[in-house]
Amino acid sequence: MMSNFKIVHEIDGRLRVRFGQYAFTSGQATILKSDFLNLEYVRYVEAHYKNGSLLLVFDENYKNEVFDYLNNYDLSALQNREIPENCSQIYKYLIKVLSMN
Repeated sequence: MMSNFKIVHEIDGRLRVRFGQYAFTSGQATILKSDFLNLEYVRYVEAHYKNGSLLLVFDENYKNEVFDYLNNYDLSALQNREIPENCSQIYKYLIKVLSMN
């Protein structure tokens, strides 16, 4: 199943899309983030489950690959995946450390 999203903002190497309010849960946002960060050309990702948005910062030379991955990403498959236990702990730690700066 292809993703259904709307481009909210786009500049070179930065893209914000919206899947829809509560399109994924907080835990699924962690998986979504991890999936996109595993792409070698993606540098930064934010996923906000309340408004269903995804912010991607990536190497502009790979714009087509980002859109291909995004278009083919199956949000419904997130329901069948588990969040690694240490993943959420690391994420909470990073948020804490970053908020101290």
